Amino acid sequence: MKQLAEFIPIALFFIAYQLDGQSFSLAGWEYQFDGIFSATAVLMAATVLQVTVTYAMTRTLEKRLLW
Repeated sequence: MKQLAEFIPIALFFIAYQLDGQSFSLAGWEYQFDGIFSATAVLMAATVLQVTVTYAMTRTLEKRLLW
């Protein structure tokens, strides 16, 4: 389970990178993916979410996740 949770941010990074130039609309808000910059933002947000969920489930943080 931990390995899958650690893989999700990387997969989301590559998915966002492939969406370069495409637009995303949600409730009147529109965003156009801008290659590596958008993919990096998705990676950072997904990593924070992944660490938060892992901490909520196990109540411990691995040192390698904080480095």
